[in-house]
Amino acid sequence: MTSTWRLKHSLGEMKSIFSRVGINCDLIDFTPDLKKDNNYTLRGNEILKRCKDNRKVIGTKPLNYTDFIILDDNNDMLLWQSKYFFQTDRLCGLSLTVTREAIRMLKK
Repeated sequence: MTSTWRLKHSLGEMKSIFSRVGINCDLIDFTPDLKKDNNYTLRGNEILKRCKDNRKVIGTKPLNYTDFIILDDNNDMLLWQSKYFFQTDRLCGLSLTVTREAIRMLKK
């Protein structure tokens, strides 16, 4: 998970929040917070670093990895990540529409 929520909530809390809205998935870790060292780092780079650091776990090159979704209100992702990106509302959070789209992607 790369949302700034990772800086405020534990992994267990995030699993509980997702479960309450019907997203039951293997949320296994948070991406590194690269922005604390470099204010110009894109969120997509944090995702890429997480994939690179865990290449053995994901079983493929990061650019070939397809078993994930990105839920975020910020759209600073890398181009190859756009298919997996679902933008949430900055004020309202996760809408029913975005939730349904994300669940549909996870079921593929």
